[in-house]
Amino acid sequence: MTPQPKRKAVRRKRNARKKVTRKRLVLPEHCILLLCDAVSTDPNSKKKTLYGLFERLQPSEFPSHATFFLFVRLAGGQGEQEITCKMKTSRGKSVLPPTGPIPAMLAPDRPLDIIIQCVGVELSSPGNYKIIVSSNDTRIGELVVPVVQRDEE
Repeated sequence: MTPQPKRKAVRRKRNARKKVTRKRLVLPEHCILLLCDAVSTDPNSKKKTLYGLFERLQPSEFPSHATFFLFVRLAGGQGEQEITCKMKTSRGKSVLPPTGPIPAMLAPDRPLDIIIQCVGVELSSPGNYKIIVSSNDTRIGELVVPVVQRDEE
């Protein structure tokens, strides 16, 4: 048997490839959803004032259309994310064109406020409608909105 020639050990540099640093993506831990008639933002302090908060929609007849603001506060997330918002009937029919994607840069120590004006939302019948907020296609918040016919007095 003939002796095998000795092989030289080839040492590769550990950091031979250029490192790509990415900020860690963390979905928001908290998602607050509020319905209101209007929202204003103070230009100096950036404080938000919400007018006419409500938890249900009460049209006088069906079908009907509603206009309102959706205030969304996200907290506890990190990194660049795409936020979307949908509103559906209890049967799953979309009544609001999907909003977004809204680009958002989240930081764990700073909440992010998103104000969405919803105009001409189709209310075809009474029932529980759902507003669904997603980040990067993952559901992070949901608000059930009862839609009931207003009593005529």
